[in-house]
Amino acid sequence: MFNTWIGAHTGYYHIVNSCVASTNTFLTTSIAGYYYANNIESDPQFVNKDSNDFNLAVGSPCLNAGTNESWMNLDFDNHSRIDRFSGVVDMGCYEYISQGIMFSVP
Repeated sequence: MFNTWIGAHTGYYHIVNSCVASTNTFLTTSIAGYYYANNIESDPQFVNKDSNDFNLAVGSPCLNAGTNESWMNLDFDNHSRIDRFSGVVDMGCYEYISQGIMFSVP
């Protein structure tokens, strides 16, 4: 699951703010061509990846673990990216929406 950009850039791979397999296998020398930062190595705990439901389940380590960016407005389900209670975005392309009724006090 990649929260931000991954790809080749002048011969390097950038894996940032993502939930990935163990990053200790990535060499970080300039010769190796990997750059990674702010990643986690835990199971992202999708609701049902086998049915292509990549929403995050309760208890996912990706909840409130993303990096807020100015371009973040809506997720793939058109929900607000920035959680109004924590103020932090989730990793992934879907923002976790808790069930039930929540109230905020100004």
